Amino acid sequence: KTTAVSRELEALQLEIDNMSRLRLSSFREYLPYVQMGVHMDDSVVVHAPDSRNRELYFSLKQPLTAGGSRKQRRNLLEYQKSALLLEYAGTERTTSAAVLSLFFILLVLEEKLASARHSLTLIEEQCAIGRTEFSLGQITRLELLASEKEQKRGRLQVQDLEIEQEKLSFNLKTLTGTDPDAPLVLKGTLDRDYQGISFTGTPDRYVRYALEHNPSLGRLSLERNALEREISLAKLRLIPEIGLEARFSASGSSFPLFDPGMDISLSFSFQNDYFPVSLGTGFGTDGGTRRFRSIALEGSIFPSSSHRYRKEEL
Repeated sequence: KTTAVSRELEALQLEIDNMSRLRLSSFREYLPYVQMGVHMDDSVVVHAPDSRNRELYFSLKQPLTAGGSRKQRRNLLEYQKSALLLEYAGTERTTSAAVLSLFFILLVLEEKLASARHSLTLIEEQCAIGRTEFSLGQITRLELLASEKEQKRGRLQVQDLEIEQEKLSFNLKTLTGTDPDAPLVLKGTLDRDYQGISFTGTPDRYVRYALEHNPSLGRLSLERNALEREISLAKLRLIPEIGLEARFSASGSSFPLFDPGMDISLSFSFQNDYFPVSLGTGFGTDGGTRRFRSIALEGSIFPSSSHRYRKEEL
């Protein structure tokens, strides 16, 4: 019940679900990009043949290689998700431990409160007897005042325990999502014969166990692996990304369209942080009357400095 109402656990679960969706969507990078469209050009040149053009096209763009970055990105998402799962497990254990701790503290507090009330009852009876004895002249006024002082001390102790009980009960209701105005009934008993934990083995054994099962250390290890993956991604920017694109079309001055066309291109992209360059080459035919080949080289003389800063931060 505690895990169901914890806002912190709910937020972590949303992050885990989002990371799972991101990793699932990362497989999209292996699939081709499909595009379909229609192009209509009604431009007319005066005193010239009809220049209007209609075109239907269908294109496929498939990234062949990305320098290994796709796999690295998936691994990075997996490390981030594992780190969130460890944080969720640690938070869940911490929340459960807090509930159990409050539960047992309240059980002990109930015992203390019952004992304090019983003691106060005895003190009040003794104080009533003292007043009778004082009226009969059997005790002095100083002895009666000492008895009344002990009675007031007992009442203050009971009040302090009741205030502490109300505060801890409210905290427990908050953790478990219980209505603050509803009565809190604890069903449990204390083991009065409990004498503590008996430790066996060397201290190193417990140190190793604590290190192996510490969620914070596990999370830090996964975060370190994630940072190493980000560094690897930065290094992979020196490896070219290769893509293949095929475009098929049908064109003409009016519908129906009878002039087929085909265009196939291959691209190489070097997306480094200092001088990104892309190289593309292609060939094709247009309506069976025109064949073409092309080659293009592009580079950024002043690339964005944000990539460089990000790399230096890594």
